[in-house]
Amino acid sequence: MELTDIKIVSAIAIFVIGLGGGLAARRLALGENGGRLLIAGNVFAGGVFLGAALIHVLPDAQEGFSQAYGDLGYPIYGLVCGLALGLMLALEQVGHAFNRGADAARAYPLVLFLILSIHSVIAGFALGIETMHLQAIVLLVAVLAHKGSASFALGLSMLGDGPGGKVAGPGYFRQIVFFSLMTPIGIGLGWGASMLVSGTGAVKFEAIFDALAAGTFLYVAVYEILRREFSSREMLPLKVLSLGVGYGIMALIALWV
Repeated sequence: MELTDIKIVSAIAIFVIGLGGGLAARRLALGENGGRLLIAGNVFAGGVFLGAALIHVLPDAQEGFSQAYGDLGYPIYGLVCGLALGLMLALEQVGHAFNRGADAARAYPLVLFLILSIHSVIAGFALGIETMHLQAIVLLVAVLAHKGSASFALGLSMLGDGPGGKVAGPGYFRQIVFFSLMTPIGIGLGWGASMLVSGTGAVKFEAIFDALAAGTFLYVAVYEILRREFSSREMLPLKVLSLGVGYGIMALIALWV
């Protein structure tokens, strides 16, 4: 399969998975066991994000910087990753600053949508700019492994707190579809950039956007999912198990890709 075909298939598959994650969140919210399942699914998504960042994407960024700059004796990948995490945190605080008090709960889905959309475009760009078949497939696996969970988490924030919470109408589906398109849009932008740069320049772009993607993954996992869910000790064993399963799956995937 040509690299172009891989990127086209990736864009379609990621859109479908993202859409499925959002629809699954709504379906679970309507079920009688929705409360426990929603919490478990959300924490599972946090584990997937952590694994994708620490086990897959950040090591790829480290390798890319080594290829581009040689042994500099400085962890540039960690610096860029940290800057991305800090940027996401700053955007969150700015968003909440304009929506304090009673409006904070309603603002949360919008802030999460903004954060996850930026994250999705960056992750898609990292995939789109890839010039090696195997590395593109590796990135695709990592993105597919968490895209559904990201859409699922966004859906949860829009639906409310489980059964009895607000069940979304047409606006819900429009937002989920739009969010599902963010990564394919990033792939298109990265694909275009890959046609404009080559050689060391392409490797630098790949490394930078891998590190940026890792930082956004960590932000979403720690600040938008795990901080929220573990603020309560309710169902703590289930949460710990779900986190371990999500992280463990990404660790197992690393044995083959």
